[in-house]
Amino acid sequence: MRARSIHGVVNEFVEWVQNRDYYRDQIRFQRDIPARSPLTRSCEMDTLIADSLADQGIDELYAHQTDAIEAVRNGQNVVLATPTAT
Repeated sequence: MRARSIHGVVNEFVEWVQNRDYYRDQIRFQRDIPARSPLTRSCEMDTLIADSLADQGIDELYAHQTDAIEAVRNGQNVVLATPTAT
């Protein structure tokens, strides 16, 4: 028996939902977005925070996280929305 990919499972679920009377026509568009390598950057931070992250195997933040921290440090207002994958 061949294992199904996560994309196959998700597509089957979306199709199942689309076929429910109570959900009909509520999903207008669906697409798979290929994975890409993360963009990371180092960020100056308090040693306690850096050590805690390092304990979890994190030595750099995602670039958008570093950008947000730098913006706050520069006195700018920040709203950050991040896809669930990060």
